[in-house]
Amino acid sequence: MKKIILFLNGEPPKKEAIPNLADYDQIICADGAYNYLQKYNITPDLILGDLDSISTKLICPKFIPLPDQDYTDFEKILMYLSTKTTVRKIDIYGGSAREQDHFLGNLYVAKKYRHKFKITFYDQYQSYFFAKKETVLKNVKNKTISLLPLFYAAAITTQGLKWPLKKETLSFSARLGLRNIAMADTVQITFDKGCLLVFVEQN
Repeated sequence: MKKIILFLNGEPPKKEAIPNLADYDQIICADGAYNYLQKYNITPDLILGDLDSISTKLICPKFIPLPDQDYTDFEKILMYLSTKTTVRKIDIYGGSAREQDHFLGNLYVAKKYRHKFKITFYDQYQSYFFAKKETVLKNVKNKTISLLPLFYAAAITTQGLKWPLKKETLSFSARLGLRNIAMADTVQITFDKGCLLVFVEQN
């Protein structure tokens, strides 16, 4: 399984929050994210985009132009990676904050590709991802856990949360599952139908 770290042009992660890049098969960034990567002395293996956001000299082994303005850079990158059959896991930094329309747009794009890739976003507050029908969270005791349906998720059952769910439905029009607390080191989440976004508090 090919594992990629992807940097987007949202709020830059703190340098110390960036994981060991040697753990990834490839470092990729949207063109705007290259500005802060250069300040961190990080050279990506690949830059994708239309070069409309780069404000510094481009030094990179490979640049792939993606000029189509009908899609965001994030979606164009996922479209490109969809042609690479070995890519399975993508960890994303810089996907949130700044303009909230970009943040929400990134979530909708990730939703479209959730069956193709295992996508996890990271920021200074939380990590978040679309849950599988059976999801296990580890090392989460005392952390805040939120369950956000897009736009509904049915028959949700949880174990290890302060306020457990038992075959319950969450939806935008009725009930959300925000700001729960992990009472155990391991939390289990299952659901039958729909789409469920899980937020886990960062240390």
